[in-house]
Amino acid sequence: MARGAELVAAIEATGATSWTIWRSGTDLVHVIECAAHDELLARLADLPVNVAWQRLMSEFLAQPHDYSAAGAGAALPVVWELRTAQRLSSGGADD
Repeated sequence: MARGAELVAAIEATGATSWTIWRSGTDLVHVIECAAHDELLARLADLPVNVAWQRLMSEFLAQPHDYSAAGAGAALPVVWELRTAQRLSSGGADD
């Protein structure tokens, strides 16, 4: 299996149902659809195919991906989310 196909299979096996990456200048924006983002990253972090991919990508990135629990929100914190707004507008508690 080619490295690309192996990486795709690993991403799917960790629980991603969709993953889109956009680039604007030097910024990359990822949208990952999955049941549990923390679990997906934890499972993906140490997979050999992902480690190899991250090593390759590190040549092009100013900051490598941080797989810690705080890493996802450190550089790009969420400022608004539809699901939260829906819950609040229907009288649900704020997080």
